[in-house]
Amino acid sequence: MNGHRYRDGATILEMMVYLAVLTVVLTSAYGAYYEMSQYSRHLSGRADRAVAAIRAGENWRQDVRSATSTPAITQAGLEIGQGGGRVAYRLDQSRVMRRVADGPWEGVLDGVAASRMVIEAGALVTSCRWEVEFLTQGRWRGRTRFSFMAVPASPEGKADEP
Repeated sequence: MNGHRYRDGATILEMMVYLAVLTVVLTSAYGAYYEMSQYSRHLSGRADRAVAAIRAGENWRQDVRSATSTPAITQAGLEIGQGGGRVAYRLDQSRVMRRVADGPWEGVLDGVAASRMVIEAGALVTSCRWEVEFLTQGRWRGRTRFSFMAVPASPEGKADEP
């Protein structure tokens, strides 16, 4: 024997150092995973709100296009005269509501910070514009806004043309 002793293992101190390093690596990986998971949920929520806004906007545009008289801005919102009565839109707290004739008010869009409907009377064409802005959520503070435009039909049933 030459006097050198070889070890066949690791000391408890080395094992504790390995465990500490592993703990730091796993903790940072979990933190990054959690952060991306939160971001993904937020992005999915924004995408869902965008889809809901586009659907509501297309329905609003169809109501405006089907108008049999010029839409009118009222104190509550927008009223659109149609063959079967009137369709009305209004903002109720953070929800855009829609009513057909004298029926009940139905929610068409939730989480709305502001909703503005405008009638723009031009020299040749009268158009309607709806601007909607969503409430901000979470720590991502970007504003989500949509704007829709439509031209009501003329009294003869054809869309106004320049």
